[in-house]
Amino acid sequence: MDYLLKTIIAIDNDDMRKQVVRVMQRIPAFDIVCVVKEGEEAYRRIRKLNPDIVFIEAMMPGMDCVTLIESVMKVMKDEAPSFFVGYYFFPEVLSMIAESDIVLQCHAFPLQDVVLGRQLERAADYYKSKKYVVMNRRGDSLLKENEGYYGEKSNLRDPDRVRRIVSHEMSVMGANVKYKGYKYIETALNYEMRNEEHLQNGVMGLYKTISERMGCKSTSTEKALRVAIKNTWESGNQDYFKCLWGYSEIGAWNCPNNSEFLRVVINSLEKEYMW
Repeated sequence: MDYLLKTIIAIDNDDMRKQVVRVMQRIPAFDIVCVVKEGEEAYRRIRKLNPDIVFIEAMMPGMDCVTLIESVMKVMKDEAPSFFVGYYFFPEVLSMIAESDIVLQCHAFPLQDVVLGRQLERAADYYKSKKYVVMNRRGDSLLKENEGYYGEKSNLRDPDRVRRIVSHEMSVMGANVKYKGYKYIETALNYEMRNEEHLQNGVMGLYKTISERMGCKSTSTEKALRVAIKNTWESGNQDYFKCLWGYSEIGAWNCPNNSEFLRVVINSLEKEYMW
């Protein structure tokens, strides 16, 4: 029988708490032993129950996540659990816990159950294999630290693997395959994901590369991308875009340009898949 990860959920926000409980209950790796809404109560339960995992909201009554993590590490030391941190439009939390090597992941809400689920499953696999991951913006350190998990570094950017990742992400973001620019977005993401230096030749260099592959002019590529991104932004999965961009509303007035759209999506895929 597989080892179960004894888990405490400490979340004050009702919607976030219900979603995390719902998703974790579907994943066999997690054994939820306690659910609390307040930081000091979470601290007491952690000391008493000695869990493997704690999913904590960034800001809670009584004790925020940084204070809680520091207090737990000070008292429990090597026996301290690993943490997931969830937050609503509070990106500062990333820098607040960036140096804490017991934080497995940070999750920006709102996000879909399927996205949260696959991230939790992957983090649970890392935990069980003792390859801890720090979800922050330190870039290459993540890849080097966990290079052995996927084997050779080159395997991370295997064309077939990248195609599967991009195809799934296009579906999650709600991109309509009927749009003329669908294949252009897909081609751009595939090309950039297979190259470690994103948009290294500038967006015009990317247009040239896509145009050569699609057999059209660079001006046609730019327009097709722009129209497809605009349509996807306005009619696709708005929770997905709110999560990535940190916006409370999505509309034509804040639609990103081609290079910004590609850069943000690629950076998100990097953090999730290219450890």
